[in-house]
Amino acid sequence: MSNEYEQFLTNSPKLVNRVCLGDDYLSDGYWMTAAPSIARNDKLGDPMFDSLYQRQESQHWGPSEQDLTGDLSSFKLASKADIHAFNSNLSYQMLLDSTNSLAPLSIFGLFTNRQDLIDWLSLWSFSETIHSATYSQFLMTAHPDPDKVFAATQTSEFIRKRGDSIGHYYNNAFFWGMQYALRGNVFTKEELFECAKALRLAIFAANLLEGVRFYLSFACSFSFAARSDNPLFTNNALLLKAIAKDEALHLVGTQHMLNRMTSGKEGNLLEMVSAHTLEEEMRMTASVIQEEKEWANFLVSEGDIEGLSLKDMHQYLDFIGYNRLRSVHQVSDIPSIIVPELENPFSSFMMPFLQSDQVQTAQQETGSSGYTQGIDLTIDRKSLASQYFSGYSKEALSQ
Repeated sequence: MSNEYEQFLTNSPKLVNRVCLGDDYLSDGYWMTAAPSIARNDKLGDPMFDSLYQRQESQHWGPSEQDLTGDLSSFKLASKADIHAFNSNLSYQMLLDSTNSLAPLSIFGLFTNRQDLIDWLSLWSFSETIHSATYSQFLMTAHPDPDKVFAATQTSEFIRKRGDSIGHYYNNAFFWGMQYALRGNVFTKEELFECAKALRLAIFAANLLEGVRFYLSFACSFSFAARSDNPLFTNNALLLKAIAKDEALHLVGTQHMLNRMTSGKEGNLLEMVSAHTLEEEMRMTASVIQEEKEWANFLVSEGDIEGLSLKDMHQYLDFIGYNRLRSVHQVSDIPSIIVPELENPFSSFMMPFLQSDQVQTAQQETGSSGYTQGIDLTIDRKSLASQYFSGYSKEALSQ
């Protein structure tokens, strides 16, 4: 173990199950630290979580807003290879959203008592349930064989393998979160370190889920809809456009939580844990990229997909995967051989779908939250959001 870890075990005070009086909580971190004696939304230690909440709330939508029946004709026009890729991605996306509808609040929520963070975790979880309902709605109204797609979430070896990969870190964090909630006040310092490590790695796993695992499915669906001669599944693509906008927010949220840990804003313990887990997070990133490349191989197993070469799919996964790693660690800490310089091979057809603010005019779709608030409640949300989202716009919101 490092000298820093030994020093922590020897000298670090325990900061569990404390309640702050007054405004002392504002200088504390959000995880495994003190909580205000009452829920406070007027004084926030970090306005970012409230900004995320406001942005998510303002772009609320539901699957019933889009008529999906028009996509039935696409199944008659699509090739066998197209239908295989489309059905497989639907099954996988259902698994991812079903998993993540539980994790933010039920698992991460065990490690915090701060109301603004809990509010954001709650809305994050709720939006994932909308995504799950969207896939079910599509299958029930616009798919000729919905049972086949539902069953694949349980029977596909590729989907089950990736589900197990995600669940390992979520299950470990749930175990330590329950331990922390039940007996955190008598944790040994070794247990406190393992608890913080489990939290960090679970949030990093969520970051990879939100920022890497979803995106090959997005690429396939947007590619189908962007075909100039014979667009396919265009209504499904419009729903995925809304889902991708939500996932971009969730990606920003996980990046922000991880960066607070890395930078020391969550205290010495989580800063130390972040340095300690760097090597494992590099392995996790490489493993996720490899799993998604195997998935790409499976997607083309029934034939080539027009506009998506296997080589470009692999390059795209390298591109977004290593960029996500760089977004939560100092680049100088990551060997250059681990993070190659790559370009996005899919930017030409994906950007019109991902940069939705440029083509939609309804307030719900531009991310404006003004219409949700009374005129006397006009705190400057817009400048607050631009201040905190500016650093993520090109990296997280446009990939």
